Amino acid sequence: MDNFKTIISLAVRVLISIVLIAVFLWGGWEIFLTLKAMKKEPEQAAAARPKTAVKVQRVRREDFQEYFSGYGLARSLRSTDVEAEVSGIVKWISPKLEAGQAIEADEELVRIDDRDLAETVAEARASLTQAEAAVEALNVDEEGINRQLVVAREELEVAKRELERLNTLLKTGKIPPSTVDKQVLLTTAREREVLELEWREKSQRPAMERAAAEISVRKSQLAKAQNGLARTVILAPFAGRVVQRYIQPGARTGPGKPLFRLVDLSNIEVPISLGASHFREVKIGADASLQLHENGASVWQGEVARISPTVNSADRTFTAFFEVQGHSNGSSVPPGAFVLATIAGPVHKDVFVVPRSAFIGEKLFVAERSESSGGEAIIHERHPKVKKFLPDLALVKGGLEPGDEVVVTSVEEIDEGSRVVVVEEDDEGESEK
Repeated sequence: MDNFKTIISLAVRVLISIVLIAVFLWGGWEIFLTLKAMKKEPEQAAAARPKTAVKVQRVRREDFQEYFSGYGLARSLRSTDVEAEVSGIVKWISPKLEAGQAIEADEELVRIDDRDLAETVAEARASLTQAEAAVEALNVDEEGINRQLVVAREELEVAKRELERLNTLLKTGKIPPSTVDKQVLLTTAREREVLELEWREKSQRPAMERAAAEISVRKSQLAKAQNGLARTVILAPFAGRVVQRYIQPGARTGPGKPLFRLVDLSNIEVPISLGASHFREVKIGADASLQLHENGASVWQGEVARISPTVNSADRTFTAFFEVQGHSNGSSVPPGAFVLATIAGPVHKDVFVVPRSAFIGEKLFVAERSESSGGEAIIHERHPKVKKFLPDLALVKGGLEPGDEVVVTSVEEIDEGSRVVVVEEDDEGESEK
């Protein structure tokens, strides 16, 4: 019985504890709700959206000169290997005949031993003198024959007149026939003499022609020998610079053997390869400039002298030939140099010049700023009329107004109605510092 009472007493105590815990929990919850109801929510400020920073370019209408660029190898219009024309031993070489030396036109550079050729000239001159003497002898003979022929013809005329007179006397019986016969014999003798002299005169003509032809041959032989002798002295064919010397003193040379190489630096041509799309845009006489590709130094001015009439089907290029007038002292473009050429193209009248990077497809953006906006601006989308796209620029014909500020940076981050901050060049420079 006592155990039963003890159990009842413990159960009552546990029940009372549970009730008390529930009361305390309910009271804490009520207090929490009361305090929560009394708490004021903090005011939330609207989050500021950051504005995109952009650069702009103020545009205006202008005339734009287009230029084309291309590469080429410079070459001299005159360069040659000077060769020997006669055989012989090289007995003298000019001290100036060294690579890089400037040479004047007709300057003596090499001498070849001329003794054998001098003998040939002497023999040819003697042969000519002999032929001229033979012609002179024939001329003397011809002159003698002509004089004899004149006398013989006069004597024949006298004999004929005398024969006529005697025939008249014979008819009157004043002289015997024998006298007439004697005169006939004399006249016949005079005629025979004239015929012989005329035959000698005619037979002399072929001999005279042969002698004249012999003189021509001898003169030609002498001229040939003299030319050979003159060719033992090698002169510079034009003013230029020595590229290379091939021979040494004492060496034997002969016809066709190169002696030295000379290049003319006063006339340099550069074939420039240009894209086929510019074929009709490059004109003969267009101004152009050249500079060395390796370091960009040494700029030369000139003009387009010729244009290839065809386009290379392999690489779709054509060639414009650029001529540079310089001096033989080497102030021109060095032959063999790899150069960059800039050639004047067409002039585009009254266009807006806009960076190609300002375009997204066929549209671009213009920043509109008010006087009180500071650096802030509103973006407006434009679809301009483009006359021509160049590699870095676009030539706009319409769709813009003079003074418009075209956005040239961060164009992917803006759209119609966007608010931006225009960054001036000086501001950007300060910010970078």
